Amino acid sequence: MMIQALADLKWLLKCRTYITLRVDPSMFNLLSPVGRSHKSKADKHARKAHGTIKYSGGKLNEKGVILEIEGLKPNQFKNAQFEIKATADPGLFEVGAKFMGVEVQKVEVNFQDLLQLQYEGVAVMEMFGKTKINVNLLIFLLNKKFYSSGNALN
Repeated sequence: MMIQALADLKWLLKCRTYITLRVDPSMFNLLSPVGRSHKSKADKHARKAHGTIKYSGGKLNEKGVILEIEGLKPNQFKNAQFEIKATADPGLFEVGAKFMGVEVQKVEVNFQDLLQLQYEGVAVMEMFGKTKINVNLLIFLLNKKFYSSGNALN
């Protein structure tokens, strides 16, 4: 019994080493603007990865990213403005909201946390305590705007 437990522990340590050596750098390369193989592609990615995108609540509702804003009817979503800014940390975004021109709040959104929610089957999350967000479509938006060469969401 003890020999089997030691063998299992050795196998787990091998797996951890593999993940540390292989997967962690891959995730860093995926989420970081540095480390790309083609310089021009890397430059384009770097510009996007540290950029900012702005949308009205109405536009994000049209795209299906925002499902509900507490206290507002869908035709009033245009009064809410959202700004998503990539931070210096790979995969970390700062999302700011303005309602009727007044800055309400900023929250940090971790791309890995969104992927974890998606993996767990969570379809809707709350942001700012009053906005319901479609997790899958937020991931799609971030991917298209910050990590891909295409710009499908305009």
